[in-house]
Amino acid sequence: MAEGEAAEAARDLEALARWAAAVRPEQVPPAVRAAAALVVADDWAAMVAGGGEPEVQAVWRTLAAAAGAGESTVWAAGAPRADRFTAAQVNAVAGCWLELDEGYRLATCHAGLYTVPAALAEAEATGAGLEECVTAVAVAYEVAARVARAWTLPPLRLHPHGLLSPLGAAVASGHLLGLDGDAMVGAVTAALASGIASPYSHAVGGALVRNAWAGWGARIGMQAAHFAPAGVAGLAGAADDVLTHILAGRPDPAQLTQELGEAWAVSDGYHKVYACCQYAHSAVEAALEVRARLGDGAGSTEIDAVEVQTHPLGLSLTEVEPKTTLAAKFSLPHAVAAALVLGSGGREAFTHEAIDDPRVARLRRRVALRPIEGPLVWPHDRPARVAVRLGDGRVLEADCPSALGGPDRPLDEEAVWAKVRSLTADAFPSAADQLRRALAAVTAGETEGRRPVRELAAALAAAGRTAEEDA
Repeated sequence: MAEGEAAEAARDLEALARWAAAVRPEQVPPAVRAAAALVVADDWAAMVAGGGEPEVQAVWRTLAAAAGAGESTVWAAGAPRADRFTAAQVNAVAGCWLELDEGYRLATCHAGLYTVPAALAEAEATGAGLEECVTAVAVAYEVAARVARAWTLPPLRLHPHGLLSPLGAAVASGHLLGLDGDAMVGAVTAALASGIASPYSHAVGGALVRNAWAGWGARIGMQAAHFAPAGVAGLAGAADDVLTHILAGRPDPAQLTQELGEAWAVSDGYHKVYACCQYAHSAVEAALEVRARLGDGAGSTEIDAVEVQTHPLGLSLTEVEPKTTLAAKFSLPHAVAAALVLGSGGREAFTHEAIDDPRVARLRRRVALRPIEGPLVWPHDRPARVAVRLGDGRVLEADCPSALGGPDRPLDEEAVWAKVRSLTADAFPSAADQLRRALAAVTAGETEGRRPVRELAAALAAAGRTAEEDA
């Protein structure tokens, strides 16, 4: 970045941080509050569902021995409360474990995951109201998404969870702590200077450390916010140092402040229905369409070969023999094979049982990936075409220009809440409906929306205790 451009980036980043410190709940438009509320609900559900996974339980047991005062909720049924930093860390790990957290398509970024665990834990610990918490999510989401848009990084090199999670957590925590402009600038620069160099190859290879990055980032970012009033800060050029000089990003500093406070990034997020990397969603959807035509009786033994034509990002998901559930979620051959055999792109398609299913394993080896032809134009820039050749010579094909949940096919509110209820019913029955009522009050600007998060969290957690007692 040229010297003048670097100075512009530093000024714009400071302006963005000062804006984040100054936003009050009444300045957030109702439609933005509604979008942020859905992100809170969606990512809370992902945390609850992921909290039951054995590896996440092991992470919690490891941290529990050293956890501090029980001031915030760990969203796993039966888990004791913990200090805010530990709770946010565990919840962030759980939130990304099933690949069902909310995402952002205008840049490589899962801003909800980077903000919601920190915001919920900080709000509960400080006694903040739900309206303040939702505002913190909307503001922190904005900062993380704008930084992601302002630097275009080389594709398929860096995974965003380690780099951007400290930033989102720092702003969410800092907003709820009431940091002034100077302190928020310090928290933002410190968080950017403390990001994790998280290689994309580890996600595709199924290395479970990838699921730890968001948790470590939550802790780093929250502590950056707590340290900032003491003057622990990064340099003004932190973003340029890290994103331009170290990571070879292509800068566009105008993205940091353009239409700030008018166009809200949280309104452009997407909600997942398929429990895998979003790059595979269009192929999964096309495979499910073929499966519907084959009927339930069609096992993989009837299929001789599968050709998947997909976009360049999808072509990176090449693993044929995934060893972990994460590797399966980043394997296009597995995702398509599981969809064809099991008739699902949900969490059940990416379990160890699905990986070891001999029908799925056989079919994975018969999936060939090819580049799709034609221009890739937003929002149809991640399309897929699946062609299945059967033993009798027939070929069944399906196209998916853009997967469900994307910008042109967003999930409506009812569909998101149906997902939330489905993911949380086992661990916290009835909690989803309680949360929906509380978030509706925030969206409507009602007094109930200012209910302390710690009261709401206690009510939601009680649903889990009741379920255990009933069992």
